[in-house]
Amino acid sequence: MMSVTERIRQSLLALHMARALETLDHTLSRLEKGEISAIEAIDDLLAEELNLREGRRIRQHLWGNLKQHLQEMPNTSRRAMAMAERRQWSRAVNDP
Repeated sequence: MMSVTERIRQSLLALHMARALETLDHTLSRLEKGEISAIEAIDDLLAEELNLREGRRIRQHLWGNLKQHLQEMPNTSRRAMAMAERRQWSRAVNDP
């Protein structure tokens, strides 16, 4: 039989909440020490995930604007665009 913590892990995984899953142990530790209440623990996990997603959304928006401006510039080469796209892809893959 699965423990409650393991069910929470499975739920976070199924919901694609990677950041909340990463911080779960730390949050549970703080909860066990009495540093935060149960509702604060839930709030912390959701806030971590929301902050990560909001940061990604902002970066994607900024990248879209930059890409559009680069394409509109007459002297932007295909090589420069490819380099910018590789940098953006690298940041997206390595995003915490």
